[in-house]
Amino acid sequence: MNRLRSDSGSVTPMVIIMAIGIFMVIGMAWDGGGQFDADQRATLLAQEAARAGAQAVDVNAYLETGIAKIDPVRAAAYVDAYCAAQNLPQTTCTAIVGPSRTEIQVNVTIVRNIVFLPSGVGKTVYGHAQVKLTQGVVDAGG
Repeated sequence: MNRLRSDSGSVTPMVIIMAIGIFMVIGMAWDGGGQFDADQRATLLAQEAARAGAQAVDVNAYLETGIAKIDPVRAAAYVDAYCAAQNLPQTTCTAIVGPSRTEIQVNVTIVRNIVFLPSGVGKTVYGHAQVKLTQGVVDAGG
């Protein structure tokens, strides 16, 4: 009399493979979405910090010449203060005032830790913004 082989345990490899696949899909969604969010956050932070830095108008130069110019030291301090107030870990902000002192550029770097996918410890994203001072109404749009 021949005994038939038992089927017990034959589902285990399939369950393991499917669980790994599901885990990878969840990881891609989580880390990919987080990466997209970090990229947007870096750009928005750069834009907001540039606006804050542009508030550092050199009042003495304006009173002497009638032309608004950015005070580079105060602008850098405003940008640093704004970025620090956001309380974002692993974030750096740098401000560069142009030679004409009528524009400011802000670069933001955020290092985001990867949670699920084995692609390394962190992924760096960058944000950039530029603000140019204008006086009066440039274009009323109408």
